[in-house]
Amino acid sequence: MVSTESWVVDRLLGLDCVSGCEVRSSSLLNVERDKLPSVEIGVARLPVVDVSAVQGLLQRHGSISFLLNVPKAAKWDGAAIGALKSARVAFGGLADCYRALRELDVRDYVNPETRYVERILAQHSRVESFERLDDKRYRTVRRGLSDVTAYIVNDYEITAEDVREALGQYDSFEVYVSSNPNNHGVAESTAAALRDAGVDVMIWSDFMSGLHREWK
Repeated sequence: MVSTESWVVDRLLGLDCVSGCEVRSSSLLNVERDKLPSVEIGVARLPVVDVSAVQGLLQRHGSISFLLNVPKAAKWDGAAIGALKSARVAFGGLADCYRALRELDVRDYVNPETRYVERILAQHSRVESFERLDDKRYRTVRRGLSDVTAYIVNDYEITAEDVREALGQYDSFEVYVSSNPNNHGVAESTAAALRDAGVDVMIWSDFMSGLHREWK
């Protein structure tokens, strides 16, 4: 059976910016880049990336610039994300790793969708602050109104099954939001199917407006 590290090496060697890649030890790769400094990458295959896993990996490999977790549907706990930010280690899946390796300093990489969402939340006049609870959910602290927890994804279309799966995997939230600019509305059948669950379903522009009102 091919190891996770060897599987990742094969894929990274296909990038035009990568001139060499080798397994240094379990969960650690060294990547040589054309005209850019070489970097070390931590590798994991976890369904849930929690803070204990992150701390253990950072203790073993304190020189990594990026933590790659292979499963596409993996969950990243907020405490794990916070530990990585404190250590100034970028993180994400394989597509994130591809993009990060093209940056001069891999540690500066932030997923484009995350950067977009957090920039808009920070600029919103009603939002006093926000906390990233995990890779999908944000708790927004609002001026003069109660906090709202939003599950935010870049879905082109939202289905009732998508929301039910999110509720099963990510605890509670008040609103499921698509930040995709090409998503122009939520089907009434989807919204109606989720009213009993107490979850609002919105596109991004409606969520921005909704932050100015009290959530019921």
